Amino acid sequence: GQDPAYRVMRLVDEHRKQNDFAQWKAYQWQAYNRIQISVKNLSETFKKRKIIRDIYEKIAQVESSRTNKADVVIPIYSSESISTVFSRKDPLRMKEVIHKKYAKGLGVADDDFIARLTASGYNTINFYQNWVGLFRKEFISPVAKTGTGFYTYFLSDTVRVGSQACYKIDFDPKNEHDLAFRGTMWIDTTSYALVQIDAAIGKTANINFIDNILIQQEYESVTPNEHTWIPQQTQVSIEASGLFDQTTGIVVGLTVSTSDAVVNQPRPADFLIPPLRLQLIALSRIRHSGRPSISSI
Repeated sequence: GQDPAYRVMRLVDEHRKQNDFAQWKAYQWQAYNRIQISVKNLSETFKKRKIIRDIYEKIAQVESSRTNKADVVIPIYSSESISTVFSRKDPLRMKEVIHKKYAKGLGVADDDFIARLTASGYNTINFYQNWVGLFRKEFISPVAKTGTGFYTYFLSDTVRVGSQACYKIDFDPKNEHDLAFRGTMWIDTTSYALVQIDAAIGKTANINFIDNILIQQEYESVTPNEHTWIPQQTQVSIEASGLFDQTTGIVVGLTVSTSDAVVNQPRPADFLIPPLRLQLIALSRIRHSGRPSISSI
């Protein structure tokens, strides 16, 4: 017979409207974003770059006990930001106000690659949507309405995630060549809400320079009835190669943490004004409010 996971997925779809944060009249939350880019498996040519050579030698000395020097990982770029994300459903509007941002790099990371990373909208990844956009490609979500046409589901266990009793469901793409994920999700046994998901993409996705992507997302309820769930933390790990040369690999870690969520209190549509003006307003307020620095958070 059919795996019991399919019954759970039908119930997830039936409860989609109450659990999908994109279905609310409005939501807003504060987001803390962190990106770190490192290099590994350094080629001899890459090691000869002066700034890399100096750092590599220092790290190699500190970690001289390693038998494989190829394991040395060198950070080349990092950034942090604090922002507020606003969204309303009718009319459909979304805005991110950046309050503070810090970035530092060695000058060896490709600017276009960094721009693609920072523009990918990781703070609004929503697996309830039919499609998840990454690097200008659309991947079918394992929680999509039509997910059963693209995925095989297996109910592997019933476990606790924090205080929630959850169905643990593994999912695999039916066709290895589809733009789809492979991984595990945890579904609340009462509300049938998504509590956690680990979703991976491999080389078959055929994204330039990208070898693997792993998205780990945790949700939390922000109302007493446990019917209002938001993505409390999203972690994205990316492995890439071929950007510098055929040997040197790139490791990217992105984290988005949300807090201070407010739901179903829509802002006026004209509040969502053009980005530049909004950012100037935000910067003006920061100067007069004495906000803490990112490093103190």
